[in-house]
Amino acid sequence: GGLTIVIPNWNHRAYLPRSIRSALQGLKRLEEDGFSGEILVIDDASRDGSQKRLRSIQMLYPESRIKVLFLPRNVGLPRVRNLGLQMSKYRYVCLMDADNELIGQNLTLFLRSIIETGAALVHGNLIDKKGERVTQMLSSRVANLRLTERNFIDAFALVEADKLLRLGGYMSDPLLYGIEDWEMLLHLIFEETKIVFVPAAMGYYYRNPRSMLEEVG
Repeated sequence: GGLTIVIPNWNHRAYLPRSIRSALQGLKRLEEDGFSGEILVIDDASRDGSQKRLRSIQMLYPESRIKVLFLPRNVGLPRVRNLGLQMSKYRYVCLMDADNELIGQNLTLFLRSIIETGAALVHGNLIDKKGERVTQMLSSRVANLRLTERNFIDAFALVEADKLLRLGGYMSDPLLYGIEDWEMLLHLIFEETKIVFVPAAMGYYYRNPRSMLEEVG
């Protein structure tokens, strides 16, 4: 078994080395624990020089475990996530935004959890940081019907690609801009698909001036 780490990128050039380095540390841990893995970075037609940065990262890490796809035009985050699910070599996918950071030593725990429980989605604690200051814990509660009022689970999670794609993947309706991951969670709940919370740290969620949560929250 194995895991694909999918990193959608749009104009996050400054954060790419951090997110990719953390993903590589996660792969190293997976391999030490007997699993295989790959990293798939999908650049959504960035305009900040991300492509150049990604090519230089690829040269630094020439191993085939880092695949980079450059989209010729901007299609939006939901479509990029769906593309990542479709292109993943492995059944299980870790979705992480380009400005987030994975806690690599815990990755095997989440992979084992999704395999053993048969869940469609497994999430863990995200350590919310503003600059270098830890502000709160995110995604730190079990999914329940309170999700119909507001979303408290971030898209930074492990999913089973086929289960999400069978349900239609992430919606790219403009009316759902910024909340398509919330719509997906509700869809999973209403389809009585299992969502599992593992009380361990999955990664760091950085609040940047342009992060999605700052825009819609």
